[in-house]
Amino acid sequence: MNDLTVREKKLLYLLAVVIIVAGGIALLLMPLMEKYQLTQDELYAQQLQEQEFRALLETRDAMEEELSALSEQTEEDRDLLYPYMTAEQVDYLLTSMLISHSLTPRSLALGDETVLATPPYGSIIEEETGETDESAAVAEYGGLLGRVASISATGSMESLISLADAMAENPSLQLENVSAAVNRSGGGYSITLEVSVYMNEEQ
Repeated sequence: MNDLTVREKKLLYLLAVVIIVAGGIALLLMPLMEKYQLTQDELYAQQLQEQEFRALLETRDAMEEELSALSEQTEEDRDLLYPYMTAEQVDYLLTSMLISHSLTPRSLALGDETVLATPPYGSIIEEETGETDESAAVAEYGGLLGRVASISATGSMESLISLADAMAENPSLQLENVSAAVNRSGGGYSITLEVSVYMNEEQ
């Protein structure tokens, strides 16, 4: 150390001071940097949560708009439905329709009057509640009043197709669960089917 010149000694002192100052600054800045990084992580998590919340709100708004549109469409469709009918009137309607299409009725069993889910509402109810056959869930989404008829008849395949075409054009009728087997005793086919009959509510 004694061999160093005055200039070299000054440089060494200056270097020592710089090292001490830099170390002090580093000790002060490290906690601040850690706090800054923690704050950034919290801000990112809050932004991500906010984005998820906004997406949820947008999805909910879209579903509410879809349900509102379906409800409005259902109200418009009600004008195309049969007026309210008693069980006897529904029986007469379906029996007359079978006969007019050259089918011979064998039996006709009517279910109780209930709220039936129309096809557009079925997917919404299943998505929202996981249920497709509960009257309470159906009613919440605007189902339609109606009855389900279980019918057996005999006749030709052409007559059955004609009946199905006629029902497909009628917004008050929905044909389901159709089966036909060859009638070996009397010829033609033994036919079973279910028909949902939609109607306006009794005023």
